[in-house]
Amino acid sequence: RILTLTATAFNNNAGRGINISDSIEVKLTRPSGAIATPVIEKACSNETFTLNNTNVTIATRFDLDTLLNSITTIAHKPDGSNEPLLQIRNFTDLNGSNNYTSYFNYSLKPNVSGIYNFTVRVMDIENNSVNVTSTITVSTGTKTFNISGIGISDIKLLDSCSGDIIQSGSAVQRTAPLEALYDVNVTATEEPKKISFVSVNLSNLNMTNAVNVTDLNNETEPPSGQSRRDLWDLTSNFTYTNYTLIYNYSSIDSAFSDESQIRLYKCSNPASCTLERQTIVLDTTNNIIRFSGTNLSRFMITEPKETVTVSTTTTTTSAGGGGGGGGASTSAQTKVVSFAIIPTTPLRMYSEDKIAAKINVVNTGDIKFDTIQMTMAPNSTDLSVIPDSATITNLGLKEIKTIGLEIQSHTDPGIYEVDITGVSTNPPFTAKSKIIVSLVESGTGADSKSIIEKIKFAQDLFKENPECLEFQELIAEAETALKNGEYEKAAGYVDAAINACRDTITSLNKTLLTPAKVDYLKLIMLLTIVVLAVWLAMEFWQKRQKKSKIRKKTIKE
Repeated sequence: RILTLTATAFNNNAGRGINISDSIEVKLTRPSGAIATPVIEKACSNETFTLNNTNVTIATRFDLDTLLNSITTIAHKPDGSNEPLLQIRNFTDLNGSNNYTSYFNYSLKPNVSGIYNFTVRVMDIENNSVNVTSTITVSTGTKTFNISGIGISDIKLLDSCSGDIIQSGSAVQRTAPLEALYDVNVTATEEPKKISFVSVNLSNLNMTNAVNVTDLNNETEPPSGQSRRDLWDLTSNFTYTNYTLIYNYSSIDSAFSDESQIRLYKCSNPASCTLERQTIVLDTTNNIIRFSGTNLSRFMITEPKETVTVSTTTTTTSAGGGGGGGGASTSAQTKVVSFAIIPTTPLRMYSEDKIAAKINVVNTGDIKFDTIQMTMAPNSTDLSVIPDSATITNLGLKEIKTIGLEIQSHTDPGIYEVDITGVSTNPPFTAKSKIIVSLVESGTGADSKSIIEKIKFAQDLFKENPECLEFQELIAEAETALKNGEYEKAAGYVDAAINACRDTITSLNKTLLTPAKVDYLKLIMLLTIVVLAVWLAMEFWQKRQKKSKIRKKTIKE
């Protein structure tokens, strides 16, 4: 730091009031060789891409291990000449009050199109120095773009060097320099809520599906030995260098048996999904999964299935007669402990209403469960859940047992959740799921024709997949709601029943058998041909009858 030493002299006879003084500054530093090299933390324009004759601010910030000696900044223009930078703000830490972090800001108004290179050089009092060169691209042309997405609540355009926010909103419209590249931070409505794209070229004039995040259920099976915890599709029409997504798993934290074993898988093609494990940065303290990549598609979070080791006794009988007997041997086997909770979701209902729901509990492991205690916890006190049973007993291998629910609403329209947890102590295992309940107003969507078609499809689907027959009760509820004009509720029943059927079948590692589609055009054509053939046959028969009568009449005459 810099110290000020002051010396004061006076004559005793004249008194202290008459004196002379002098001061000097002393720089107090560390021993030579013990000082770290300076670090330039920032050297950026507030807009890395700008238009000609536009004022920009160049901000520099540097961290020293001792006192500052000098800072030099030079702007090199595209035509080869240099341009001085006007200093508009500075702060030099002379005493360590800001941990020896200082900053200098400069102003520049470029008047030549092309790339400006500006160099910042910092030196401390021990002559340790460092320099950084950054660029500003100056353009005369512009482009206008409008971007938005699906499942997106906020989009932020950031300067690619400084990270300063250029513009933000649920949709972003901007006129920008023709060559401009931005970093784009996207906030989704569901996890992963934070997605950052680097060096995005926003050349398309209108992108309504710039980034799409779609939360999925059980559309893709997990890799062998893994239990699925979340599944989603992430797509983008951006042209970018790379991206980083941040997934906060606090909402599903209790579903993990061992957070340190969390894995992230990705496949490049959802239609033919071959999952590959990805390298992640896992922060179990803050419940954060961080992943960086270049390609988007389908993502899955998993953890290894819980296993137990059991002892089995195998008895063998030796060959031959005499005194020889059998023998017994004991071997250890590793078996998977797992069950899945599959609810009918999402459901729709009205305020001050009640609906029925179903939960399938499926043994997906290799061990029988003696008792499973079930709990259902709505995230709103105005939503009530009444199960017909809170206990599953003797759940055998690949067996399915069903619990019926009545859900009552007393609240305003909105989207609510019912968290479902199943806990077994013998063997120990916990599974979780949830029912999404949308409280809607009558007349907000769905029509009777589409509901009738879905009901017919669901009935045919259940015939092909007997494991789904328990959900037939919800189809009956849908038919009742349809008769009462409760179209939203009816549509919710059918969608939830179909989803639960699909998830039940996939949890058993079976293939969902879909009913054969009827080609009504071919059917109508076939019926038309048959009718035409019958008509022609009748016409031919009638003509023959007439000819026969004429012949008989001629003979008589």
